[in-house]
Amino acid sequence: MKLKELVLKNNFVTVNQMVLVLKDLMKVDYIQLR
Repeated sequence: MKLKELVLKNNFVTVNQMVLVLKDLMKVDYIQLR
């Protein structure tokens, strides 16, 4: 159970980081397009 929770937390953090990176990339693209 503990291990499962840890893995879920890690996955959540990774997904959050990926989303942040994607947002940053999109922001940069948006700025370059204007």
